[in-house]
Amino acid sequence: QDYIAVKEKYAKYLPHSAGRYAAKRFRKAQCPIVERLTNSMMMHGRNNGKKLMTVRIVKHAFEIIHLLTGE
Repeated sequence: QDYIAVKEKYAKYLPHSAGRYAAKRFRKAQCPIVERLTNSMMMHGRNNGKKLMTVRIVKHAFEIIHLLTGE
């Protein structure tokens, strides 16, 4: 089975759902992949808890990718 949530029901517009994805085993696999990316960018002390900053960084990165690739 695939453990990365890429199906349409996991698609979110904003990667800030405040969902409880760690309450059960393997439930974090249902977390949207973009939100997992933003959460993993909040590691290492100085970035701890700055989710709005990481959401903005991911948004800018996706805009750059969109401009370069057209997708």
